[in-house]
Amino acid sequence: LDQERPDVAAYRDLASDLRDRVAGRVEFDEYAQVLYSTDGSIYSARPAGVVYPTDVDDVRAAVETATEHGVPILPRGTGSSLAGQTVGPGCVVLDTSRHMDGLLSVDPEARTATVQPGIVQDDLDAELAEYGLKFAPDPASSNRATVGGSIGNNSTGAHAVRYGITDAYTEELKAVLPDGSL
Repeated sequence: LDQERPDVAAYRDLASDLRDRVAGRVEFDEYAQVLYSTDGSIYSARPAGVVYPTDVDDVRAAVETATEHGVPILPRGTGSSLAGQTVGPGCVVLDTSRHMDGLLSVDPEARTATVQPGIVQDDLDAELAEYGLKFAPDPASSNRATVGGSIGNNSTGAHAVRYGITDAYTEELKAVLPDGSL
């Protein structure tokens, strides 16, 4: 398929199967492809389409379905990456920033929080402030960067020399593998 303009019809079966299996929105139209073909970098590549998962079950179903069709998955938050990590030709973009953006719990004593991947770092920090806590990595795009994206990129920031990078503050992840297992 032409990377600049993939044929929407070529992905018809994939889109149909995703709509049958995912509760969240599935968009494979030209508008979605163009919207998700860029990020904060100079790079551009049109995806096959976009899935907005509502929960882990949606992520699992989308990953399983894309794998069955031989199409790569590209998890994405808000696309603030400066190096092109959130664009890919002919892939299925999983945008977790729309529905999977919550702070699930905070344990002030242990100084830990459980979050969904689509939570924006500044929003997380605002909620953690009442406990005197903050997520240490401070990328310049923290007002739009998601924690999931920071984990994927192992983000740093201006104060990384003092406070470290994302992996130093990530204790546990729940990840979906290509076969849909956790």
